Parts: sequence; structure tokens; C-alpha cells
Amino acid sequence: MVSTFTENQSYSLLFDVLVVIALVGVFAFFWRYLKKRVYMWSGLPLVAVCLLFITEKLETNINEKGITFEMFPIEQSTTQIEWHDIEHLELHNHIVYNRRISSSFKYDVYSIFDECGLYIYLKNGKKYIIGTKKPDELRDIVTTFAVQNRIRVSKQNS
Repeated sequence: MVSTFTENQSYSLLFDVLVVIALVGVFAFFWRYLKKRVYMWSGLPLVAVCLLFITEKLETNINEKGITFEMFPIEQSTTQIEWHDIEHLELHNHIVYNRRISSSFKYDVYSIFDECGLYIYLKNGKKYIIGTKKPDELRDIVTTFAVQNRIRVSKQNS
């Protein structure tokens, strides 16, 4: 029986290559058609966003202590949720949107182009969604620890 779940996600090499090609295209445009230094610097925000995508990664760990996840470089801290803090869990079989959504919305979302997600409902009212590319392994480990800790788990096919 598996006692831990570990998943490290990042964007694919193809996505990274497309981002670099887009960057080269933008800089070629600024260089060729505008030829002014002031315009050259206006591409820096785009470079920063592209570098953010290229370096972004999501690390998820589930073990007997609880669920731990970190979205780097968006957040520099690791979020640790202990089993006794969880009210219930839902496994969803649909696309989870990318990026961490502000806490002013219903959920804090941690995902990198995933098809499935684990919805975590805490006793204090906070809600998280963690995306996964390993839904079967996630389901098995979450179900195991949920039963041990008397946490309700449901599966949604939305």
C-alpha cells in the first residue's frame, strides 16, 4: 500500500519553447519596426510574465501528516494542511484553471494545466483546489488517509 503521494508539476518543454518563440517575435518587432530604445523597454513586462510561466512549478505531497503544496515562484511559502483541519474532500474530473486565484474568490486554486483536481474544504471555511496529472494515484492515497481520519470524500464528474 502506498503511504505517500508526491507530484512535481511544471509546464512542458513545448510550452516553454513556444513562450521563447513568442518573446523573440516580440523583440524582433520592437527592434525592426520601432527602432527606438524607449519601445524596447516596453517589452520587459512581457518578458517577466514569460519567465514566470517558464519557472513556475507546483509541488504536492500527501502523507500521514496531511497535505502539503507549494506554487513556486508565485508563493515563497509552503501550505501545510493537517488531516484534522479538513472537513471534507472532493475529487473532480474536469479542467482546473491555471494560476492561484485570489482569496476574494471561493477557492485558492493551485494548478498547472490539469485535467483533475482535489477540492479541499477546511473546518475554518477556507477552500483549496489542487490540480493533478495523476488522478488515480491521488484518489487512492486521499481515500486511504480520509478513511483513517474519518473525513468524507466524494467524487464529482463535472
